[in-house]
Amino acid sequence: MKRILFLTGLLLSMLLFPACNKGVLMEKIVVFDNEVWKQNEYVECEVDIEDTAQYYTLYLNIRNSVDYEYQNLYLFVDLVTPDSMEYRDTTEIYLADVYGNWYGRGGRLKDRQYYFLCMHTPLKYGMMNVPYPTTINDKTVSVNEYYPVRVQFPQKGKYVFRFHQAMRTDALKGIANFGLTVKEYDQEAVVKEIKKENKLRKKMEKERRGE
Repeated sequence: MKRILFLTGLLLSMLLFPACNKGVLMEKIVVFDNEVWKQNEYVECEVDIEDTAQYYTLYLNIRNSVDYEYQNLYLFVDLVTPDSMEYRDTTEIYLADVYGNWYGRGGRLKDRQYYFLCMHTPLKYGMMNVPYPTTINDKTVSVNEYYPVRVQFPQKGKYVFRFHQAMRTDALKGIANFGLTVKEYDQEAVVKEIKKENKLRKKMEKERRGE
């Protein structure tokens, strides 16, 4: 039987701090006991949608330790819509490059925020014109290429996301935190985020080459 992983250490509800977190509709982050994500546990996040015309950006928040044994993280994602329809998608997150350098920031624990694309569901994705060549979610994007970083929810009401680790191990070691952020789409802010991530990747590449 699957067990819902409720709050075991930290739950951030951004609705409580609107002045500090403008545009954030919902954020929930769960801390795993002993930095282990068990296969029979899942992270459940609920979001209430009132405006179906509004675009949002969805982020996955991951904190892994340097003891994590893999380059990537596979997830099964279940979505329950307001009309009680259920959908399942699979997503892959890269936490390190091919040389073993972590994408996340920090010391022993690495924090990474990843654009969440739940494509095989009724969520409606809108495209953003990328102003310069860059990397988004580990994908090389050419100048003026369009990339889906914004989403509309087609119905009003409650949406439930359930995230399961899909790494074929009963106890996935090295994952400390996991969560979801739903934020009103802000193209200027997204472009700044992409620039920051691109700058970090260039720095990592220079360090790898010993420059």
